Amino acid sequence: MKNGQKMKLTKIAAVTLSAALIFGCDDLEFQETTSSTGDTDSGSETDTGDTSSDAGQYSILTNVEAGSSGQMRYDVAAVEGAELTEGQVDVNVFYSSSETETAYISLFNADTNTAGLVGEVQLDDGNIKVRSGDSTTVGTFTTGAWVNVNVTWSVTDGTYTVTVDGTEIGTYDFHNSAATGVDTVGFKIGNNALTDSEEFLVDDFTIYSDEAGTTEVFFDDYEDYVVDELLDGAGDPYNDETQPAIVGGAASDDTDETDDSDTTETDSTQVAAIADTLETDTGELRYQISDGIAVGQVNVSFLYDESETETAALTVFSTGGTSTSSGEHIVDLQLDSGTVSLRNHGDISTFTPGEWVDLQINWTTDGTSSADVTITIDDQEIGTYVNDYSTDGNDDTGAKDIQIRYAGGSATTEFVLYVDDLTLYSDAGTTVSFSDDFEDYEIGVVLDEIEGSSYHGNSSEATVAAQPE
Repeated sequence: MKNGQKMKLTKIAAVTLSAALIFGCDDLEFQETTSSTGDTDSGSETDTGDTSSDAGQYSILTNVEAGSSGQMRYDVAAVEGAELTEGQVDVNVFYSSSETETAYISLFNADTNTAGLVGEVQLDDGNIKVRSGDSTTVGTFTTGAWVNVNVTWSVTDGTYTVTVDGTEIGTYDFHNSAATGVDTVGFKIGNNALTDSEEFLVDDFTIYSDEAGTTEVFFDDYEDYVVDELLDGAGDPYNDETQPAIVGGAASDDTDETDDSDTTETDSTQVAAIADTLETDTGELRYQISDGIAVGQVNVSFLYDESETETAALTVFSTGGTSTSSGEHIVDLQLDSGTVSLRNHGDISTFTPGEWVDLQINWTTDGTSSADVTITIDDQEIGTYVNDYSTDGNDDTGAKDIQIRYAGGSATTEFVLYVDDLTLYSDAGTTVSFSDDFEDYEIGVVLDEIEGSSYHGNSSEATVAAQPE
């Protein structure tokens, strides 16, 4: 979860569009279903496809006023200080099966009009169109269901590439051949002459400053707004519009009822807290694996204090031993004052101290002394790296220990590293080998001193604490 909000479960059920009532549109009937096929009967006024997104909130665009259209635009050049000469936009959108107007995903140069158009994807009654000189139909999509749209561009090539639901549709010349980059990314439903659109939904809007999608410069999943809030530039990052987007979704307090289905979010109430007040030891929480894992994955969430200057680390050790200094680690991922680094590879990313950060490490060992390691932070894959390590003369069967350490050596700290949702997989992420959300302990207990504890006795100053506010 972004911006410091950390939840135990993700909504996987359908989401009610509260904003539909505001605009008097009652055609979207959200149902709990796993079908991804929308109702394509032109006489129907109900979408029966899977209208749930991974998150509970999203942006809603409508066109109900003459003389303008429903729009949401983000000026990336103003924020980054320069236009993007290459990049990528990735977004999930929902186009109603009863919609008759066109939805647009547009890349603009300096002018946010046709003259400044770099490239555009249009969704029109099940047809995918692109703008490259003329508007041309290039494919189809399923109405009444969430659709992923990805657009990359390069000024050097003068082209943009469109991918829908993982399938590349094609590469097209810039609409404006003289474009020198992308300044603004815009979404629109309808046009100035039309006034009767359905809701067009937008979620997980991401912009990268490179074609490969490795450097994220903007992300919005709309979870940090109040439902029904206008996205009009007042306290949000979007441009002011005549018909601005509005935040939709099921508010967290819409119901007090709890059932057996996974339709509610559950707050984390307890976490692990690792301190380092001893000059003779390092703050540590260690889990020892019974058998080496050659192909595996570990996930965990850290909360690193905004005033901290010491290092927190997530380390996977080989069966060769548990020393980073002796190079016996398969991977050693370190967080230090907003910088994420990988031992043997240097700085690889950043994070925000004072906010929860989700870490994921995947590894594949070759059975000798080398591993391919993939790092993912807050659901964004950072990269894959090759790490050579020492087995200290022992047979290598993969990962043997998972270690979370804090500060270290003779260093001490007045702060605490909070840890939650530690999960180990014995494969690439489907078979859980160990998991702990720290909810089943009494607050204050020392984790390695509990009778029958899962944690190694070398753990130090690792206790259970209440979820920090």
